[in-house]
Amino acid sequence: MHAYAIKELVKLDGAKIILGTASSGKAMTVVLGGLASMGN
Repeated sequence: MHAYAIKELVKLDGAKIILGTASSGKAMTVVLGGLASMGN
């Protein structure tokens, strides 16, 4: 499931920002791979 979230973000040229709540830092770290480089 985690790889799917990253793959979908990358297909959209990456997310500029990820806003969300999670039960732990480890849970939120999973989607960081889908962030766009330098916000672009």
